Amino acid sequence: MDPRKAREVLRKQGIFIHENDPVLDVAALCDAAMTDTLTAIEGVVKAAADRTSAAAAQAVDAAKETAEVVISQGAAFMLEQFRGSVHDATATMLAELRAETARATRASRLASRIAWGAAILAAIGLAGLGGFLLAALGAR
Repeated sequence: MDPRKAREVLRKQGIFIHENDPVLDVAALCDAAMTDTLTAIEGVVKAAADRTSAAAAQAVDAAKETAEVVISQGAAFMLEQFRGSVHDATATMLAELRAETARATRASRLASRIAWGAAILAAIGLAGLGGFLLAALGAR
């Protein structure tokens, strides 16, 4: 604070101080010290805010990296689970198809045997009928 301004302020309040009075010098020193102190505090606060901001940015970056790792590992895990499920389903379907194929083969063999049996019975029947007709013609 300027000593002349301080003297004028004090004069308006009814206090008269001489120009060479050391009280004004002390007031000027206190004002300068206060200004320097406030400037220093502002610098410290700004530096602390910058450090906090930098730490927060690092924390965000670390969280992003962690999230990327978790997502990629989760995707790999899900892919392995899907592959395992597909493998199990494929194995189950193949086993069922083999069983159905075996049943169809057995049914085909059975149908073939029945057809042969029917053909043999039909041949025996025809032979019997032919013999009966020949016997009937020979008896006349």
